[in-house]
Amino acid sequence: MMPKTILCAVLVCFGWITSSALPQTLSCPDGITIVDENYQPNPSGNYWLIPNWIDVDSNELVTLTPDLHNFRTSAGAGSVIRMSDPTALAIQDPLTCQSWFYFTGSSAPYQTGNFPIYRTSDFRNFELHMTAFSEVSTNGSMQSRSGGRLTIGSDLYLRMWAPQLRLIERPGEPSIVRLIFTAVENYIPPAGERQDHHSVYYAEILLTDFLAWHDPIVQSTTSLQYFFDHPGRHVGARRFGYLNPDETSVLFDGGYSRMNGGETKWLGCTVNESMMGTQCGELSGYVWGRTHNCLAAPASRTDLAPGMTVMWLDPYFFTDPALANHAAWKHSVVYTWNRHDPSLGHEQWGQSIAAQSLRTDVRHVRETVNCIPLAYARNRSNALIAPSYSSGYSVVETIDNGSGDLVFDGFNALFGTSFVGGTLVETAFTAVAEGPAVFRRVDASDATSPIQDLYLLVTRNFWRSPSYQITYRKLASASGTLATGKLTEYDDVNVEEKLLLRSSRHSLEGGRNFGHPDVFFIYDNYKGRDVPIMIFHVLMDNAVQPDGTFIDKRVIWMKELSFDENGDIRQLVDGGSDLSTNVRYLRIPALCDCCAADYDSSSSIDLSDLLDFLAEWMAYLGQSVSHGTSGDFNGDGVIDLADLLEFNARWMACLGQ
Repeated sequence: MMPKTILCAVLVCFGWITSSALPQTLSCPDGITIVDENYQPNPSGNYWLIPNWIDVDSNELVTLTPDLHNFRTSAGAGSVIRMSDPTALAIQDPLTCQSWFYFTGSSAPYQTGNFPIYRTSDFRNFELHMTAFSEVSTNGSMQSRSGGRLTIGSDLYLRMWAPQLRLIERPGEPSIVRLIFTAVENYIPPAGERQDHHSVYYAEILLTDFLAWHDPIVQSTTSLQYFFDHPGRHVGARRFGYLNPDETSVLFDGGYSRMNGGETKWLGCTVNESMMGTQCGELSGYVWGRTHNCLAAPASRTDLAPGMTVMWLDPYFFTDPALANHAAWKHSVVYTWNRHDPSLGHEQWGQSIAAQSLRTDVRHVRETVNCIPLAYARNRSNALIAPSYSSGYSVVETIDNGSGDLVFDGFNALFGTSFVGGTLVETAFTAVAEGPAVFRRVDASDATSPIQDLYLLVTRNFWRSPSYQITYRKLASASGTLATGKLTEYDDVNVEEKLLLRSSRHSLEGGRNFGHPDVFFIYDNYKGRDVPIMIFHVLMDNAVQPDGTFIDKRVIWMKELSFDENGDIRQLVDGGSDLSTNVRYLRIPALCDCCAADYDSSSSIDLSDLLDFLAEWMAYLGQSVSHGTSGDFNGDGVIDLADLLEFNARWMACLGQ
């Protein structure tokens, strides 16, 4: 190889460098692999490949050595962020024009009494941005936390689960960041009673106040704010309700409304102990999940069910980019409702998913639009292979998702049931459809049809079971809405759901599981379109100990979604050689264009990078090489002048910035 001193003289002669060439410091993270669009290592590639998880000891079921997770606050296994039910929000900072990505979820370290919000700009380095609510009452926040109990003003919240972060941009008004979540309010259950009197709430913060937590100038002059029911008001959180005809008072306890010419409409509402009532228009018979409307749906309305209007768990706010702002389903809240009816068999009741249209103010449900069913507790698609309940677990057969005939890992520790060969002998749990997410596929690079299909993601089966999995349904084409994809009958078990992600060991004890997704987007500047990224939690292996003790080993993974020619989402797998579907790896568009020019991995662009590349290039010049070989900058398998020109262009652009 030519000595660097000679190479330097040649480069100066050609005018490619000057004596004033100084290094440019990069923010490119370590631990990434630069790849091309085919997931092949390529120094000139436009994408980063990031491992969600590295199994250090190569023993998936028994962790002998601490595994390395990407979602952590610093290097090392001890800083893993333990979280479930994740949500993500992308915001471009108006001061720096840098994109930041914010994440939160149900937090075990905070005893689900608060929501820690983390942020990253490169998906390798994560830091705590803020907690949604103050841990102590400062700056007039009227917020404080003791263990798993949060106080906001005069209200007490606990079991705060399944949050969602969303940016709300309002014409003529300041933008806000909204936090939607479910919690138990103002109710401390007696010893031995379950704490499941949940309601759905939202709290908000001005976008400027949200970003101020990492703005040193604002921090030095302004008291930092937290989430409240309304920016500037320190009055706790709000529920989604609907307005009376007088447009002033909000109803939360109706479940239905006689509007629109006297027609009865089933409306969304949330529930807590204070909403129990005996009058028509109030909820009645409410005891831990036994939620019913006092007005029964007529026999002709098989799409409606008692309890369907109750926003109980897992709220998901969705704005459809395909619709005009005043369209009925432009804004909606999708949620889990529970039909816990003692008169029915266990195979007929459980958690299902519905949606409610919201007004343009995105704070009140539309009193003229019925809630709609999107997923019933049971579904016959994607049958599981397990010993069946009906056979006394003597016959291994296919069974419905959510039928109760599932392999419940460690369930005996909760309900005193017993196991035979790792399978629950007597089931006491309901069927499950929960953790909904909705997104619209948008492809700006498609000039003919930029707005494309609408999708619903659903998590099925018991959350501690290896069969906890993510399915999806295509609700509508580009011209359809959320209502287009509603179930024709609320208890439709035959509507097709396609499998998105399931453990390969879903019928075995000790295997990991996947669930409760959210979808956010990263713009791919190289393709000219948004890439949907699914963020979800993973319950790692052996969370349930032999003695039945549960260790909350849920962590956060992310994976880009891709589609086939029919618009179906390509099924994801846990492992495998196809990195495009392997959920252990996340591929995103490179967030630092200069990383490919950092040839010596020194985190700066300087003369050494150009000299190192030129040395490699000259060593292989004219040769056909395997994919990813040093010097083959454009990845065409041949070392030629085109490689040198492309590298030099990237290097010069980064050096001069």
